[in-house]
Amino acid sequence: MTEYYTGPNNAKPLIGIVITLCILTGILGIWRFTYRGSRGILGWSDYLLMFGLVLALCQAGFNIGASTVWGYGYHKLDLPPNIRNSHTPKLLFFLNQVFFKIETGATKLSISVVYMNIFRNAVTPTVRISRVVNYALAFVIASYYTAGSFVSLLQCTPVHKAWDSTTPGTCINNDQFRLANGYINIITSAWLIAMPFPALLRVKRRNKELWQFLGLIALGLIHTACAIWRVVMMYTPNPLTTSDPQWASTLPNTVAMVEEFIGIIAASIIVMRPCFHMVAKSITGAITTYMPTTTGKSTTMTPTGRSRIMSGTIESRKGRGDREGFNIMKTTDIEMESRSRSTEEILGGEV
Repeated sequence: MTEYYTGPNNAKPLIGIVITLCILTGILGIWRFTYRGSRGILGWSDYLLMFGLVLALCQAGFNIGASTVWGYGYHKLDLPPNIRNSHTPKLLFFLNQVFFKIETGATKLSISVVYMNIFRNAVTPTVRISRVVNYALAFVIASYYTAGSFVSLLQCTPVHKAWDSTTPGTCINNDQFRLANGYINIITSAWLIAMPFPALLRVKRRNKELWQFLGLIALGLIHTACAIWRVVMMYTPNPLTTSDPQWASTLPNTVAMVEEFIGIIAASIIVMRPCFHMVAKSITGAITTYMPTTTGKSTTMTPTGRSRIMSGTIESRKGRGDREGFNIMKTTDIEMESRSRSTEEILGGEV
């Protein structure tokens, strides 16, 4: 065994990136689910996103397992014969391909459901059009990714030929299928990003909450950039992809994992601004509580963190940030069920 596993291994970046994204995405996903669950506002967008997160974590396991146990990332000649000839790595990446379609569809549908809630009752022409376009987008996503999942699952006849090439049978052209899937990923991602902008940018009162929400949507550009990068790599493949796939396929797989986890992160934080605000408010409140105020007169600290001047019993006014924080929780933070000012009222001010 000493003559094996002695060459370079390019799977280390894949392992490091996947583990980091798993931790970050897992924290955000669980935080979102528990926060919204504690307030009784869980909906289909949350369930779809958690389903996608579970599938993404399974894919992370497939990639890490292939890299740590089955020699993924080494050159073919650096692997012992039992690893080199094993069908297990191919089975793992077959499952990875199937799960990728299902996860991507679930994550994108989660965002589409959020849009459905935003445009649910608005009656202005632009919002009506946005609502119809969003339903069309949801139909495209559900139809394509469901069909694509079955195509990936049944890409060979018999099915196990997909990971055992010695089995007699036939398979689809997987390279062409991956290329088509790459284009669909780009189109649907760009559609998701651009779709709400026309309606929301026509709102008269463009307060900071609206701009923050639009900024969160724009984070999806990172996801789209990864999808474009993968398509470019399909047109300029590594020459060793066919003869030495264990070595040559790690970069495309790394980009694919970044693409799907960034998609989940973007879908998570669209509705998480209240969570971030709550944490920020707690931190600033704790700092304020223990921050003494010096005015040349004796001061005491009240339980709420306000300073009180003993000679005049004058309390300091709450900061502007606190009032804005209260407003943030009531406007375009996509917490439709828990706020007093609805998104529909904001959209009602459309030009």
